[in-house]
Amino acid sequence: MDAMKSGSIDALVWSGGLPTGGITDLVTSMGNGVKLLPITDLLPKMQEKYGEVYSAAPIPAATYKQPADVATIVVPNVLLVRKDMKDQLAEQLTKTLYDNMDALVTVNAAAKGITLDNADKTDPVPLHPGAKKAIDGLR
Repeated sequence: MDAMKSGSIDALVWSGGLPTGGITDLVTSMGNGVKLLPITDLLPKMQEKYGEVYSAAPIPAATYKQPADVATIVVPNVLLVRKDMKDQLAEQLTKTLYDNMDALVTVNAAAKGITLDNADKTDPVPLHPGAKKAIDGLR
């Protein structure tokens, strides 16, 4: 972000939940000097190589005070743990996450996207057995 502000770079690529603090700061400090560019023309090649884990979605205009929504490529966020994590711990961690969803949303609005409907959509990463047990119990 500092390199954009100083003018030592002209562009950057980032990945993160919306809103991302650094991008908010950049837009706040540079105003109309920041333009978000649509990149969905790259999506077919990415899906061909990596599968459906990548998809298209908009960055809503209001997120970064842009004049219109901007089409981008998204990938779901997943919580990764070691595969040898004890099932009981993974189950409790998953339950704690869902039990405290309101607090997570308060910290980052992107947490609204964490739902039981999409909880097991982790492909190509396998869902931990303990997390699966928690999700099945919460449904």
